[in-house]
Amino acid sequence: MGEIKLKKLSRVGLCLLPFLISSCTLVPGMHMKNRGLTPSVTASGQIVTPKVIPITPELIQQQQSASQTQSHFDALNYKPPVGFTTDTKGYQYLVGPQDVLQIVVWDHPNLSNPTNSENISSKDPGAGITVDAEGNLYYPYVGVIHVAGLNTDQIRNLLIQKLSLYLKDPQLNVTVLEFNSQKVTITGAVGVPTVIPVTNIPLTILNAVTLAGGPTRCGSSLRSGDGSGGICADIRDVEVTHNGVKTIVNLDSLKAPDGSSTDWLLHDGDTVFVPNNNFYRVFVLGAVNAPGPYNMIDNLMNLREALGDANGASDISDPTYTYVIRNFKGDPQIFEIDARSPDALNLAGDFALKPEDIVFISTSKLENFNSIINQFLPSLSTAVYIKSLST
Repeated sequence: MGEIKLKKLSRVGLCLLPFLISSCTLVPGMHMKNRGLTPSVTASGQIVTPKVIPITPELIQQQQSASQTQSHFDALNYKPPVGFTTDTKGYQYLVGPQDVLQIVVWDHPNLSNPTNSENISSKDPGAGITVDAEGNLYYPYVGVIHVAGLNTDQIRNLLIQKLSLYLKDPQLNVTVLEFNSQKVTITGAVGVPTVIPVTNIPLTILNAVTLAGGPTRCGSSLRSGDGSGGICADIRDVEVTHNGVKTIVNLDSLKAPDGSSTDWLLHDGDTVFVPNNNFYRVFVLGAVNAPGPYNMIDNLMNLREALGDANGASDISDPTYTYVIRNFKGDPQIFEIDARSPDALNLAGDFALKPEDIVFISTSKLENFNSIINQFLPSLSTAVYIKSLST
């Protein structure tokens, strides 16, 4: 068999290669037990000192405190995106080209969807009258009238006014039979990417995504690492565009940082894009039973969940030496935990992972940073390549 070329490395895999070269040549003897590590060079050429941080209750408390502080800051500084609203009170559909109207004039059946109209939608008198491309329709006695941009009440009043010249106290009703003029596009990781018509019923983001089959889920365990090869939706970063303005919506909570609703009302030409969460994954490598990339559910995963998804440590592992490697592009960090310690289970459950983190269980103590990279890089490259075949 020919040589398999790994052409689809992720951002982590791509930046690891030059980092490996530089670290192997420039950083001999980088001891884990020494917190003052020898500087190394990252893929971007910056000189950094990788940090080794024990996972302790104090670290967990610091992480949680920082998260709360950030949430408070975001709430105080939040401003709704321009042009977006969640207010559906008083919503009225405005007629447009290609909409089909039904016009009924009481006691005058010959004027109800008249069959001699030039823009009749079919030979069936009950089928309605189609608004032409200029937003006009032709009506007997009235002639050509412009109806685009009007609601049904306004069209009814306009026809009553004009028919009153020929009929005594005309009574009529106007409804929209087919909504063809206005549409919203739903794409991305949804059941059925589609175009949804805007109707007389207010259409919100949640309604639209639901009508498109809902966000996709991958496999029975909801993780792409379960071998299902499915695509998971990233429901926390749904992109909505209205009049050229883009905003991000958390479809899980539909709440802004200040607690207000973000279930925005959609209008003609709006787009809703549900991305997949391939970026929101972690790599569990080393001496585990099921190494590979694992998608985060709703962009969340802790260390205990990651190890559980990989079916735990293998028989040849030494869980004493469990590492989390983070941020190779900028300031590399290494977190370490003794997975056999009494409080390790609780600590791992409280330690939040970030996208592209690498969880690595070694078979023995690693004395330098080069040893860590040399052990997990082959597994990482293989995992990324296999993952690319299923996406």
